[in-house]
Amino acid sequence: MSYSTFKVELDNYLAANWSSTPIYDPANTPIDPPDYDPWIAYRPVVLTDEVQSISEGPHCILGTYGIEFSVFIGSAEGQAQAITLTEELKALFVGKRIGSNIEFLTVDTEFGVKASDESSGKWYQSIVFVSAEYRYFI
Repeated sequence: MSYSTFKVELDNYLAANWSSTPIYDPANTPIDPPDYDPWIAYRPVVLTDEVQSISEGPHCILGTYGIEFSVFIGSAEGQAQAITLTEELKALFVGKRIGSNIEFLTVDTEFGVKASDESSGKWYQSIVFVSAEYRYFI
């Protein structure tokens, strides 16, 4: 229950707050990316699930999640656009919460050029890694 609920809440948050590029998750990332138009892909991963309290009622679980976002820009577009989109993406998470259950903790970035399988050029890829805590009850 926790992962699927977290994923749905993250999907809804992104749909409501990110309009700069198409968003793909691992289930719908294209094999052949768009025609060098910018896009992002992401993958949330459960890092830990720990029981925080045990009572006669529901047990509170604290889940720690990592979310890896990849921002792809055709390398011909330049590093500046990748940095701009990366900063926009980071701003969605720094110091933010989704409701009372999800709190975003840290945001790290990494930049680089990723060779494309297509002969027409390369992708510039930046990675944004976000850690989050998610409290839920079982």
